[in-house]
Amino acid sequence: MAIILITTALILIGFYFFNPAKVDFYPKCPFKTITGYDCPGCGSQQAIHNLLNIEILEAIKSNLLLVLAIIFSIPFVVINIYKNPDKRILALKKLMYSNTTLLIILIIIIVFWIVRNI
Repeated sequence: MAIILITTALILIGFYFFNPAKVDFYPKCPFKTITGYDCPGCGSQQAIHNLLNIEILEAIKSNLLLVLAIIFSIPFVVINIYKNPDKRILALKKLMYSNTTLLIILIIIIVFWIVRNI
């Protein structure tokens, strides 16, 4: 666990200090390299850099889906912290991890992918 936390911290420090638009050592998107089109993740590195530097509007411009995913991930994290959840929390957890929720997320990703390339 410590290795994961240290690695994550080092990666975030790198994203904080080094702008992906100005350095060449960040990996490039293979989908965009091959097709010329943006995938749903394109701009995520830039968005992370912008968020860490409190440039919210720039992060949204870079990758709205990533910014929204971070916001909507907070309840998932909070719900998993509960050691002895009550019935309401269990019902919410069941809904959040349902096949319907997964399908909705998949549809949102596909629509985002299409719309950003129009």
